[in-house]
Amino acid sequence: MAETPELIGKYRITQLIAHGGMGSVYKAVHPTLNRNVILKKLTIRGKPQFIERFKREARIMMDFKHDNIVTVYDHFKEGNSYYIVLEYVDGFSLEELIRRERALPSALAMSIFLEVSKALKYAHDNGVIHRDIKPANILISKKGEVKLVDFGIAGYETEGQPADEGLTTQGMTLGTVSYMPPEQFENTKTVDKVADIYAMGVMLYEMVTGKKPFPGTFSPDTLMLIKRGKYVHVRKMNPKIDPVIATLTGKMIRPKKEQRYKDLAPVIRILDKRLRGEDPTELQKRLVASMNGIAYTPPKRRVRKLARRVFGLGLPCLLLAAAAGGWLYSTGRWFEWFFPTEYGILTIEVPFAPGQNTAGHPVIASIQSEDGTEGKPVSIMMPSPLTMAANWLGLGHQGVVSSDRLHLPPGSYRLKLAVSQQAWSETFYLQPYVVQKSEGRQQGMVLSYPYNLAQARPLSLEVKALDGRMRNEIGALARVSLKGRSDQWIPLESFSKDALVSGRAYEVRVAASGFYSRVFQLDVDPLETDLHVQVTLVPQEGTLRVTSDVDGLVLSINGHESVLTGGLKPVLRTLRIDKKSLLFLPLAPGPLRLGAAAGNRRGSLDLEIVSDATLKLAVSAGPSSEELLIKEIP
Repeated sequence: MAETPELIGKYRITQLIAHGGMGSVYKAVHPTLNRNVILKKLTIRGKPQFIERFKREARIMMDFKHDNIVTVYDHFKEGNSYYIVLEYVDGFSLEELIRRERALPSALAMSIFLEVSKALKYAHDNGVIHRDIKPANILISKKGEVKLVDFGIAGYETEGQPADEGLTTQGMTLGTVSYMPPEQFENTKTVDKVADIYAMGVMLYEMVTGKKPFPGTFSPDTLMLIKRGKYVHVRKMNPKIDPVIATLTGKMIRPKKEQRYKDLAPVIRILDKRLRGEDPTELQKRLVASMNGIAYTPPKRRVRKLARRVFGLGLPCLLLAAAAGGWLYSTGRWFEWFFPTEYGILTIEVPFAPGQNTAGHPVIASIQSEDGTEGKPVSIMMPSPLTMAANWLGLGHQGVVSSDRLHLPPGSYRLKLAVSQQAWSETFYLQPYVVQKSEGRQQGMVLSYPYNLAQARPLSLEVKALDGRMRNEIGALARVSLKGRSDQWIPLESFSKDALVSGRAYEVRVAASGFYSRVFQLDVDPLETDLHVQVTLVPQEGTLRVTSDVDGLVLSINGHESVLTGGLKPVLRTLRIDKKSLLFLPLAPGPLRLGAAAGNRRGSLDLEIVSDATLKLAVSAGPSSEELLIKEIP
């Protein structure tokens, strides 16, 4: 068992939760908010793809702000290890709940499934494919909160096309066998959100039956069952399962992706409609009881006089009243109109100074009543992408992160707020809305905490370019330019000493003759003043054109009959051509030795491949029976 450290970074470690060959999971305490968090640690040497996945999980989840997705507060590197700091969920996974309950009641399963569907749709709408949906990645707190976790093998969608930033290769399979659709076995890199929807259907099936539709073993028989969609229908497993669940699983677990739901929106609509007849409070109580191992006794159903009177008004009046009530509650007007003396309004905001990168500094906050009750986390929303882009470009706009309008009972509270390396703690008294409104504060109480970690400082930027083939420095051949506010590329040397400052984002282009140019965005922290960037450039390929009148000709380059082609997307090619045919071969520039063989005949030629040029050669039989001639032709 690994020794548990007392401190990692600024976080005090209280418990080692799990440990394995790739890292550890710790329970820790945030130093300023004094609340529990989770630290995920990754320690891998020589495996950059795993490190990149780990870092990408942090980037993905730090951008996500959803009640049903575990919040990531921070990520950092210490020593040889990488860490992600996540929200602590006091409970256990859906997998453990299914193991304990064997099969969940239909209404409870649909309630949990609805929350997961909302979280996953949010991820899909932001272009992220989870690719490992399963009960083990759904956490449920002892208060009944449902959270989606583990985006470690997630992929991005770009303009409707799957993309994976090079972290998977053609034919690579990632995921968990029992929850993977047929297309994910063939190539994980190309799966889209329909694969996640398939996994959701498998998970719903397991929630209400206690069993998976397909075996968990990676075998030819399992793959055949999955590809053919052969499993026992959910209603055959248990005829009492709600028909809505049978409808959803039947369409979601279809082997042909074009026959499944294309989006989770219709699934959410179906579940919302079905659960309208259920009391959400009772569903929550039932879930809390299950999570805490307490026996649950459903209340006796009674038809009250008030219900009879409401139904007596007629269906149109009932629908109108329901719609009005939903609008009042969702907008907060319910509290303001009907309970102005029982609740006050509070909004928390953090303005960022012009030019500061708001995305680089997570905001976390909690409110605690002075009567000693536990602190309540506050959701802080980031500004819109347009506002953030303007902020990064330094156009004078202020990025403001703010909470929703919070409705709390009047009384004394303590707020704890942390932004990167700054923290605030403040006590305040919240007045009832009737008083706030009478004083002209229709928006209620607004607490504002301007954030300015560091003023912009002069930035020293050094960019080195390397030859991607030889790994040697290109030096003076490389031209580095930055895109200015006029949307024009300006050479780096043209910037004055004080023109480049920290705390901003710059678009950088590195170009050199004979190489493909490289463009990337450079986010500079306010505290970074001396930045060294190393960029690898890919040489522009030249073309080798070979013709032959010799049967069974086999070519070789530097003694190898297969060669890696040049360009941005090199592939391994076999150097064999038929009689009177052509071979066009893109190659990285530089010297090489071309060999030719056909039966007992041999020949060779030393040549030079030049970028963006075609070298034409002809191979023919020589005067002797053992000779091949290789000649350059115009």
